[in-house]
Amino acid sequence: MTLQQAITRADALKPNAVPEAEKIRWLSVLEGMIKDEIADTHEGWDEPLSCGELAGPSDTLFAPPPYDDVYVFWLLAKIDFACGEFDAYANSSGAFNSVYSAFADHVNRTKTPKTTEIRYV
Repeated sequence: MTLQQAITRADALKPNAVPEAEKIRWLSVLEGMIKDEIADTHEGWDEPLSCGELAGPSDTLFAPPPYDDVYVFWLLAKIDFACGEFDAYANSSGAFNSVYSAFADHVNRTKTPKTTEIRYV
């Protein structure tokens, strides 16, 4: 999924007045979280993940299908919170957490964790 596809899908599900620049920033934060919490802790990625900085609408997001809905649910939750729709936010963030956890579980099952050397002093 590209950056623009995620924004377009979220906007179709929840029309809003949030500027696109803010949605790009939110998605950059999520990419940074995925990098720190999932990608950097496992070996075997085909290509390195950027530091979470997304630049253009055609940038490809890291989580593959069927886990790429994580970006749409993340945007929906952020939009709900920004608009003060806290009941909707609870639902959207629950959906986000479910897909994010499923993606993390998938990575834990299919990728080798990076080992760290423990030094005793």
